[in-house]
Amino acid sequence: MCDSCYEEVPIAEFFSLSCKHEFCKGCFEEHLEANIGDGKVMQIPCMQGCGVNFESQDVSKFGSADLYKKYLRFKQNIDVDLDDNLKWCPKPGCINYVRREKKEKKVVCACGWEVCFRCGKAWHEGVKCENAGDKEYEEWASKQGDVQDCPLCGIRTW
Repeated sequence: MCDSCYEEVPIAEFFSLSCKHEFCKGCFEEHLEANIGDGKVMQIPCMQGCGVNFESQDVSKFGSADLYKKYLRFKQNIDVDLDDNLKWCPKPGCINYVRREKKEKKVVCACGWEVCFRCGKAWHEGVKCENAGDKEYEEWASKQGDVQDCPLCGIRTW
């Protein structure tokens, strides 16, 4: 009998983590789906609460291929956000990140997009980071027609 769902499950369908707490594969899958669905991928605990966490190979073993891909993507997102030498490429549609070597200001993404590592925007030679978006805005606004700054809050509207 599984200690989580209390179902009678064949012994061949019982699995455990390194802590040796055994549960049925269905309960492992549900536990992984719940945690990964909530974005909790850095530490997915054993269902017994013993302090042992699922490792990447456990997620691969007990979860579906789609769930494992989702797990890896969430984990990568967190890893990039926590690493001071990594930033996401700002090019629309690009899912890559860039890595800074030494103290570079300009880095190039695998997609070919040049990125200012300081502010994370597209590379802006000779323009201060705080003014970098103005050029893109001006180009965009010229194509939109009647774009104005709100006199009360300053937000650009059209």
